[in-house]
Amino acid sequence: GIDKERHINWLKSLQNADGGFGHAPGQSSHIAYSYLAAKALAELNGLDQIDEEKLIQFTLSCQHPNGGFGYLPNQQPQVQFIYHAVMLLKELGALDGIDKAKHISWIKSLQNPDGGFGYTSGQQSNLVNTFFAIMTLVELGGLNQIDREKAVDFIASCQHPTGGFGPTPGQEPQAQLTYYGITLLKELEALDEIDRSKHIRWLKSLQQPDGGFKQGTRAQRSDIVHI
Repeated sequence: GIDKERHINWLKSLQNADGGFGHAPGQSSHIAYSYLAAKALAELNGLDQIDEEKLIQFTLSCQHPNGGFGYLPNQQPQVQFIYHAVMLLKELGALDGIDKAKHISWIKSLQNPDGGFGYTSGQQSNLVNTFFAIMTLVELGGLNQIDREKAVDFIASCQHPTGGFGPTPGQEPQAQLTYYGITLLKELEALDEIDRSKHIRWLKSLQQPDGGFKQGTRAQRSDIVHI
């Protein structure tokens, strides 16, 4: 087992005066780290040991007037940050404190003609951003307001011929992105439209002699994406 109290105390030390959490003690608050810290505390049954009200206020302060959330107050909104904010507010039981319709409308504006989503308006579609957009819409009850058929087409187009999913069509597959692709197709009730055995074989090929899995079938740099 693990020493839960030790981990709870360390996580508590990440909360700043503004209510948000940094990635290490003394570091500036960030909406992504605030979500991850709160999620970890919830798993350790330690969420009641922090200032939840201040964390809620920090999260709400990151909203943009036109919809979406930035990583800090007064920052431009991006789709990964609205995901973190919405999931955080859900964890804190405060999701009813936002204008859901406004945020749904903002996410809808990110869907491109190819069916995928950019990280902000006018940006190229990417499977990572599509994951954040659709999973946030699920939580906000707005999934029926986007073009689901086109979204499925974009996600399916990110499949690699040998198995796995890449960030955009024709790109090398990665384990993280394969998780995103499979999760989205399941959410959109389109999982039966893909060759599951091909993806299972590709994922099996990532397992190493020590039992762990690597990110892709060749050396790949991978940015950490917070989910």
